[in-house]
Amino acid sequence: DIIDCDKDVPKCDNCGGMRRFEFQVMPQLLHILKQGIKDLDWGILAVFSCEKSCGDGNDKYFEEFVHYQSSYGAFEHRGDDGLIG
Repeated sequence: DIIDCDKDVPKCDNCGGMRRFEFQVMPQLLHILKQGIKDLDWGILAVFSCEKSCGDGNDKYFEEFVHYQSSYGAFEHRGDDGLIG
């Protein structure tokens, strides 16, 4: 899925400003964490932060927005045995 930042990503809860793409978490992390099959699965996790950088990281933090894109191997495509098909 292509993410439309103006439509799909909510505005910052603190200042009402736009959020912009910050970074993505790739599914290869599942291998490093020794997860997957019956635990975790995703295509990508795209993280969006306030373009005004709300929160200084010391005294106050603000919730970011994460867009979840499923992979073909996601749970909805798996049988009871955890296998795709």
